[in-house]
Amino acid sequence: MLQDEFNEHLEEEILYENMHRKIFRKKLDDIENEPIQKTVLEILDLIDDKDVPIERINGKIDQILDKLPAAKRLGLFEVWSVLEEEATDELEDILANETTTEKSTNEENEDQIILFNAVS
Repeated sequence: MLQDEFNEHLEEEILYENMHRKIFRKKLDDIENEPIQKTVLEILDLIDDKDVPIERINGKIDQILDKLPAAKRLGLFEVWSVLEEEATDELEDILANETTTEKSTNEENEDQIILFNAVS
């Protein structure tokens, strides 16, 4: 039972992460600064590669960032922060709407059951 709960929680976390990444990438496509967009995509591809050890990923990210001039690095961090926040907000809105819709559907079903029981 505990294993099932853990697996369910893990599946939810993976689903959340995947949805967040899709929204983030979609928002990244709207960025007009091509060099920053390209660098963010390069870093995302590294992060998304689950077959590479985290230490190696961190090392490669450090190499990418070290190649950037300080001003571009700062710009990249700013863009990343904004995209992260916007993607999180959008995903939270989506999940809140799904929860509200699900709750509304459940309430309608409960009302139908009560009405059916009252008529029977």
